Amino acid sequence: MARETLEDIIRALQEHPEWRQPLLEALLPERYQQLPERTDRLEQALTRLAEETEKRFRQLAEQQEANNRQIESLTAKMSQLAEHHRQIVARMDDLTARLEQLTARVDELTARVNDLTARLEQLTARVDELTIRLDRLVERVDSIQKDVGELKGFHLESYYRANATAILGLFFRRLRVVDKGQMIDSLYDQRPLSKQEWEQILAIDLLVTGRRRTTDEEWLMVWEISWTVDESDVERALERAAVLRERGWNTLPVVAGKGVTGNARSLAESHGVLVVLDSFPIDGSGIVQ
Repeated sequence: MARETLEDIIRALQEHPEWRQPLLEALLPERYQQLPERTDRLEQALTRLAEETEKRFRQLAEQQEANNRQIESLTAKMSQLAEHHRQIVARMDDLTARLEQLTARVDELTARVNDLTARLEQLTARVDELTIRLDRLVERVDSIQKDVGELKGFHLESYYRANATAILGLFFRRLRVVDKGQMIDSLYDQRPLSKQEWEQILAIDLLVTGRRRTTDEEWLMVWEISWTVDESDVERALERAAVLRERGWNTLPVVAGKGVTGNARSLAESHGVLVVLDSFPIDGSGIVQ
């Protein structure tokens, strides 16, 4: 059956669908014939892509939601940090104000300290001046005390030199004060004196000789005179009496003064030293009993 127009062909294909495939194979090259298959594969690929895209979109949505939560958390933390920063700033402002107050007080105290330092320096200068004046005064007082001590010593020695014969007259007769120079000449005539012996005799305060009324024995009394008799005075009297005793004299060590220490009194009693206080013999040495 002949087909004269395109419409006849289309109508025939509609009436005979089985002719379509052979017609396509006859009309189209092989690569065009594979289009339906390739189209199917493309559709499948697009389907998979759509599925993967949807899956990826869901994952991105979930990630975005997680990010949103993190952003909200960070926003809250930022708010907390902002509040904390505000508090810190407020505290810093308060500390700054207090520091300024403290600085002002320190400046005030510094000024007061500087003023006190200046006043202290003035006071120190005055104290130094007073110290110098006091030192001079102490030197003068020491000099006066030394002079007074020497005067008291000279007075006491003069007193006993003038009154020794009367003080011991109850116990001795023919009492007389011996000149130390004559004593040194007499001793030197017997035997030359050593320098030590000469110094000891020269340092004796008073020499008095007399005869004891009860026995008529002659005694040489070696006096050590001090305002207040102490142990060293007793020891000097013993030493100087011993020098003359070695030269043959029957010696009696005597300490005399206005007062006597307890240790000196005990030492004198234990060594037979006569103690004379304020013109009165008070020692029971066995000589003036």
